[in-house]
Amino acid sequence: MSSSTRPYNPTAERNRLLSEEIGTYDVRTSQLSIVTLVEPVNPNLLFNLCCLSFLAAFGEGSLVTWMVIYFDRVLGADSVDKSAGFICFMVAMAVGRFCCDYLRRVYGRKLMVFVSGVLAVSGLMLVFAVSTLPSAVAIALSSIGLTITGFGLSTLLPISFSSAGHLTELLHSGTSVATVAVCAYCGSITASPLVGVLSDLTGSLRYGFLFVAVVLSLIVPLSAWIPLETSRLLTRTTL
Repeated sequence: MSSSTRPYNPTAERNRLLSEEIGTYDVRTSQLSIVTLVEPVNPNLLFNLCCLSFLAAFGEGSLVTWMVIYFDRVLGADSVDKSAGFICFMVAMAVGRFCCDYLRRVYGRKLMVFVSGVLAVSGLMLVFAVSTLPSAVAIALSSIGLTITGFGLSTLLPISFSSAGHLTELLHSGTSVATVAVCAYCGSITASPLVGVLSDLTGSLRYGFLFVAVVLSLIVPLSAWIPLETSRLLTRTTL
């Protein structure tokens, strides 16, 4: 017996899933929101998401590796205070990741990426600017700056993975998410040695952090290629 198989069409499969009901919920309402794109999907969206995930992981990897050393060698923090920035950064990252999905449903991915990029750069620029102040003041203000940066970076990777899985219609969602994940991994493993080499060449870790801020500033123009969307939160009465 010979059987013919139809080629896989990701767009048709996605539309079919969106039209089917799972219990009392359909695919869109299972996440308590309905997302409607109001801009066409850019053909280069997957490439832009890969760049976004690379930059986000680059920022996270470099800061996690060098943050405590920065407080120790540049700011002259003691054994207790040198972990203050790391704690503030990680707490902000955790809070931001918990709130990311709700904020995305309210404000949309495009605005979230833009604001996250601005926050990430602003926090690091504050860390760089106050490094010449007295040690106690610099430690306090740098901790605040890293908190701001943590809030900014916390939403970027979740948005990258979510967009790759739900907004890209050029490839299967699994392929898109895997591609974005590989780029994020590349960003995380290249960040630390790059910042270290640059710091050795310039003679100070301050300029390594300034380099990270400059790299993260590329996130702001990248937000222009994220499709604009409207997202309507669902209530129990809607469901």
